Amino acid sequence: MLKRAGIFTAHVGFEETNKDTLLTLADITTRYIKRIAVIMKKNFDLQNNSSFSEKIDLIDNSLQEIGLKGGLRELVKHYDNDVFGRRKAVTEKCKELQKIINQFVEGVKNSLHDKTVEETSTNEVITKDSFIVKENKTS
Repeated sequence: MLKRAGIFTAHVGFEETNKDTLLTLADITTRYIKRIAVIMKKNFDLQNNSSFSEKIDLIDNSLQEIGLKGGLRELVKHYDNDVFGRRKAVTEKCKELQKIINQFVEGVKNSLHDKTVEETSTNEVITKDSFIVKENKTS
């Protein structure tokens, strides 16, 4: 679980951490998983012993008991809004920034191209051979 805690902190964006922090995070996660397992077991037993077992929603009841007020629906809503919503916002921002970068690159390319054309035309007039050729054409 300690290794997973390290992976989790890196995924969230932390670049550094210490062993005590990882141990604490691993301990909290382990307790949370055990608590969910105990609650699920209790609700499973309740469902098995009930004459109306199909009316008891094992997962929804367990999620509500651990503090997720809306149960499974709220969990799905959270992922849609928070997780996927943030991902969509970040993706849109990246696309917007990519457009700005592309416009800048095109501007630099055009600027360099214009400079190269200008230098080429200036060099053409200055060279002796082109001057003689131009002089002969006018004669």
